[in-house]
Amino acid sequence: MIAAAEITGCRSHQPEYIYAAPKPLKDGLQLSTLAKEQMDTMPVVTLTKLILADSFPNIRSLLIARNNKLVYENYFPGKAFLTGQEIEDFIKGGTDDLVYCASISMTVTGACIGIAIQQGFIKSIDEPIFTYFPSYANHFDTTKRKITIRHLLTMTSGLDWNEYVPEDNPENSLTQMDKSMDPIAFIISRHMKAPPGSNYNYNRANAQLLEQIILKATGKKLDQFAQQYLFSPLGIQNYSWLHLRSGMVAGAWGLRLSPRDLVKLGILYMNNGKWNNTQILDSSFTTKAGSPQVARGGNDKTQQGYGYLLFTYQLNKDGILTDIAEAWGANNLTIFMCNRLHLLVVFTPATQSPKDYKNNYFTATGNYIFASIH
Repeated sequence: MIAAAEITGCRSHQPEYIYAAPKPLKDGLQLSTLAKEQMDTMPVVTLTKLILADSFPNIRSLLIARNNKLVYENYFPGKAFLTGQEIEDFIKGGTDDLVYCASISMTVTGACIGIAIQQGFIKSIDEPIFTYFPSYANHFDTTKRKITIRHLLTMTSGLDWNEYVPEDNPENSLTQMDKSMDPIAFIISRHMKAPPGSNYNYNRANAQLLEQIILKATGKKLDQFAQQYLFSPLGIQNYSWLHLRSGMVAGAWGLRLSPRDLVKLGILYMNNGKWNNTQILDSSFTTKAGSPQVARGGNDKTQQGYGYLLFTYQLNKDGILTDIAEAWGANNLTIFMCNRLHLLVVFTPATQSPKDYKNNYFTATGNYIFASIH
């Protein structure tokens, strides 16, 4: 169990809340209840009351699935994250709201790469990327020609890239790329900081290269390909995907989906690429995507790893180190996946920075949702 954190910011009077099962919609999600899926109701009710009392001020929606079934769904009023520059008012919040997916967009881009390989558009995950960018051949020296699709998926391309400063800092590489009329030239012309495959470095430009590989391999823009091969099979009808000023789909950050559709994406990965008995993604791809392929820091690959555009790490549950895979976006937007417990949790955030709060999704999951599991 994660160590209990101090609960701060509680109002003196906690609001009333009575648990109710999620409402059925014609969206393909299977529904159940906490009790039927061996989860205690009380810890989840307690968490809900704390969120309603502003003790977890960064949470705007919380959805829980267990055994591939949605068992809890709640939306909380307030401001919600739309883009890095804008905010959106949720007066009530609900199933129809589209959430700015931020970097979770990359997970969807990665899924499209897996589908493109499965469909035969792309030969292999180990295919060198330079074959897709012949017009930029002058930027590919001998080392860059060794960059593969796998390296893009695992953030190990080796390109010199800095996203460890705020996006409003002119030294942020992604900000510079977004302003470029030729983002691909900007990315590929970067110096090599490390040999491909040797070091993890968070670099959303990798997903922008993958976006172009989808286009060049399939003849379809990323959003069109996703609509045909991913969204439509998942029953996702309402979405939007922003474009860069160059006209390219923003493969690293531009997607908006509903929270329930984020649950579908998580179930797809946790269910070995299947959705309601339809194999959308190859099971070997989803298994590797959600398990550590590279280390993110230090020498402990297992505890702090990275799969295919998914973070991996371990949490202590009842004395057992439990593997977690997580799609993560700005301000703790999260698809939290735990295969051992058959547990999926989706959090969508407010606009505030999560570092301002001790009580965030990590505390909510460890101290309340984990505690509800028999």
